[in-house]
Amino acid sequence: MTGSALNELPRWSWLLGLDLRSAAFVIATIGIVHPSAYIYSCFVHRGFLFMTAWLLAAAWCGFSVGLFVGIMQGLELAYECWEWFTLVFAPLMIVLMAALAAHCCCRQRASFAAFFTPVLAIVFYWITLYFVFVVNSERISRFS
Repeated sequence: MTGSALNELPRWSWLLGLDLRSAAFVIATIGIVHPSAYIYSCFVHRGFLFMTAWLLAAAWCGFSVGLFVGIMQGLELAYECWEWFTLVFAPLMIVLMAALAAHCCCRQRASFAAFFTPVLAIVFYWITLYFVFVVNSERISRFS
């Protein structure tokens, strides 16, 4: 195992009662399905913010596919690439969703749902940081 800053992250032993390997599969699946949440918004709004968010989510989907394959094939590099990308992706998406929520607050006739959706996304992206800890724990337990 290589010496990496990832080894200093907190370690977890479960996710929703699942063992680490099953939890990593669930997390990879969430990452694969996740970009579909932005499809409707991209077709309706077609703004730069939505397209940026969707492209980042699509890239996260690609890394999640890599993680899924990495779990099945035992590739440590797939774990590390997914972890590093997610550590950049989640905070960036939190900032984008905060900008979107602020934009919704500034509009005159914004609905509660228009504001609540990005706030819910912010909560999800904070949870993805926890996902990094779980996947990292699986990587360390599997390859140490």
